[in-house]
Amino acid sequence: MTFPPFSGFIRRLVLANVAVFFALSILGIAAPNAASSLAIHLALTPRLALHGQLWQLVTCSFIHAGILDILFSMLSLWFIGSYLESTLGA
Repeated sequence: MTFPPFSGFIRRLVLANVAVFFALSILGIAAPNAASSLAIHLALTPRLALHGQLWQLVTCSFIHAGILDILFSMLSLWFIGSYLESTLGA
């Protein structure tokens, strides 16, 4: 059994998620209040999304609770996403 290919759009999406995770982690160490405020505005809050903060529908996928959360999310994205990308295209 081999691993699926780590290329194309899925690779860019995984790397973007990891970059945002580490950027928010570093910001959380340097300025905890700013990181908390930013995470609140980027995470999905249905009430706020219904009242015009539609960017939350996209940015919520980049907010992760911890290292295990991002690890398993990105593994799932890689395995499932590479299958879908090879089937449907980028």
